[in-house]
Amino acid sequence: MFVNRIPHRRQRALLATALAFSACSAPESQTTTSDNRELARALQAPAGPGEHPTTGKPTHWIEPSQVPTPQPLVKTPKRGEPPAAIPEPSRGASSPIRKGILPTGMCPVRRQKALFRDTVASFAARNRLSVASFLRINGLALAAEAPLVHKKHYVIASGAYGEHLQGGRSLGPTTSQYIVINPSRAWGQPFAVDLLKRAIAQVFQKLPGGNRPVIEDLSIEHGGCLVPHREHRGGLEADVGLFHRQAVRHLTIASADNFDARREWLFLRVLLESGLVTRVIVDRKVQAMLYREAKRQGATADQLARWLQYPRTTKWAALIVHGGGHDNHTHIKFRCPKDGCAAPVELPDVDVQAELPDDNTPDDDDPPSDAP
Repeated sequence: MFVNRIPHRRQRALLATALAFSACSAPESQTTTSDNRELARALQAPAGPGEHPTTGKPTHWIEPSQVPTPQPLVKTPKRGEPPAAIPEPSRGASSPIRKGILPTGMCPVRRQKALFRDTVASFAARNRLSVASFLRINGLALAAEAPLVHKKHYVIASGAYGEHLQGGRSLGPTTSQYIVINPSRAWGQPFAVDLLKRAIAQVFQKLPGGNRPVIEDLSIEHGGCLVPHREHRGGLEADVGLFHRQAVRHLTIASADNFDARREWLFLRVLLESGLVTRVIVDRKVQAMLYREAKRQGATADQLARWLQYPRTTKWAALIVHGGGHDNHTHIKFRCPKDGCAAPVELPDVDVQAELPDDNTPDDDDPPSDAP
């Protein structure tokens, strides 16, 4: 009666336990079959080298003498070293260099596929490059209207002088005229560093009493990747904070209350008239304040059309163009002089009218237009 009340699963478990207990307590002659006795004798017998203890067949064991010797690790080039610094055996067909990817610490060479009926000019404009830059980094000698090979990948991002900076000069630590956030990221071509220093010095000379701009990034000492930037590889780009009326120690968004358009416009005019700046990227709202300041300083319509994209919406219509995320600094692109990047440069003497009244008109009040 008691057994019938137990569930079937528990009955089977109890039965298995009872059988196992009886098997353990029974004599060996009654519970062990002939096959089990042979298996027990094989397990107790010593096995030969390289043989399975039961089957006696060779196993996949490897002798210590057959273990391959470990290969030495390939040294990773330091940041800024050219691809030639990699040992030759590691530069085979599967090397990442063949695929356009440079070693750790160096920027990858970014490529883009040409579309159907793409020309040099259309491909460069779509990828935010000038025609001259596109031809230089791809090693081509074509006209702007020349067609490109359909679906072929062309380089769209590479350092101006490879992926490293040679003979660079540091902007140095913070001075009485500018603030350097990180001196290790403030290396550039000699002419670019000299041009920035002298342009800021001219602002303090002609419009004294203002506050210092904040300089964020140029390049690292030997060039190469500078996270999080896509550029800033060869010492030809600089992120310079805006001039403000109140003292700041970090990049600050420009507004009508704190932005010093007069000193900022003088600084940019010195750089533009040097002939060594190819592009200045800054937010459209900042351009609106610079546009009004340039008109107050007596700039002609032709000069405004050549210098400022505002109030037009056409991309790359001038030297100063719109760029998202550039409302607290300017991104300045340089080009080396004809005599080389280490050649001395002559700074233009820009006239400025310091006695003009302040302009308190609201930002971006002019309607956009494609006419100069």
